[in-house]
Amino acid sequence: MSVPVVAHYWTGGISQPFEVKTISPVGAYLVTPDRWSLGTVLRLTFQYGDVSRPLASIGGGAAMALMVRARIVRVGTDGVGVRLVYLNKKERSRFEKFLAAAPRLVAS
Repeated sequence: MSVPVVAHYWTGGISQPFEVKTISPVGAYLVTPDRWSLGTVLRLTFQYGDVSRPLASIGGGAAMALMVRARIVRVGTDGVGVRLVYLNKKERSRFEKFLAAAPRLVAS
């Protein structure tokens, strides 16, 4: 899926958005200068909409940002590929709703 989504993760400093080249309920590819070993688990916060605004929710309870765990499965020349790790079906469903809402909300 190609939607304007960025990912935030903790680097020890101020959070900054990193481009997400592709994303699906299964995984994503992040454009980032950081490289981790295969198997490393990260906490990623995906965000869409106006990334200059703080991470938040919008009216009606639709999340503009959502945290998901991810495992590094590929290291590329311009970033890393991750497989999303859900603790249960509810987490996966919440992420699928987040992705489904992204194209609608970014267009409005």
